[in-house]
Amino acid sequence: DALIGVLLIVVLVVGLAGNIGAAIYFWPRRLSTLPDLLYTIICVTDTLTSTVAILVIPALFNKRLPTLFRSFSLCGVFAILFNHLQRFSMFMVIMISITRTMAIFTPFRIIKREGVFLACSSFLAFWAVIDGVFLGTGSLQVVYHRLMASCGVVPGRGAEMWTWNFYVALFMLWSVLGTVVIFISFILCLLTVADKRRRETRCANKQKFMDVSVTITLFTAVFLICSLPLFAIQTRANIIYFIGSRDYEAENGAYVGTVC
Repeated sequence: DALIGVLLIVVLVVGLAGNIGAAIYFWPRRLSTLPDLLYTIICVTDTLTSTVAILVIPALFNKRLPTLFRSFSLCGVFAILFNHLQRFSMFMVIMISITRTMAIFTPFRIIKREGVFLACSSFLAFWAVIDGVFLGTGSLQVVYHRLMASCGVVPGRGAEMWTWNFYVALFMLWSVLGTVVIFISFILCLLTVADKRRRETRCANKQKFMDVSVTITLFTAVFLICSLPLFAIQTRANIIYFIGSRDYEAENGAYVGTVC
């Protein structure tokens, strides 16, 4: 646990330094182009994600006891905020992938900022409503998971299992569709960039465009690779929850008493 805690500290320091530096760089340019705006948003999102993840560190150095998460309010805020930030980060990668793919295939098409803001706002509002309804009706409750040294959501006490199954299915559907969209975008960009590099002349403007496209393609590939472990763990946990959430809760040492 101590080793994991140290590694987490190193990762968060590097992540915060990189994302804060990138956010500072893109912030003055956010109104210049749509890509600059998207980069600014995802840098701010990842900075917030890294900041929130700091709350996990004390538990790793305290035998994975709740520590800071003994506070019901803090446990609930962490679970909801961290989940939302993770989803929104993936959504922003999808937006970057789709807009870059559109720029490659339809270079003269103008993507309106209003449409991007509407998509981002709709996504955040959708998951806020879903979580609000499920938590508000008692279908979900927030508990501290000792195995993960953090807080998460589980079926509410006395809630019908179909409500939890629906919530998990919705989350899995989003995860699978998001991954598929990013992967397809990655393949299309990779094939198109490779083909255009062979055929087109290397004038300055085209070369710059291609370099940016290559960078985004590599960024998408790295995101997919880094997301595979998290996707596998989430899928396993959700499948086990489908089979028997109470057994999973007992096996993983969930502090059911710390319900928010």
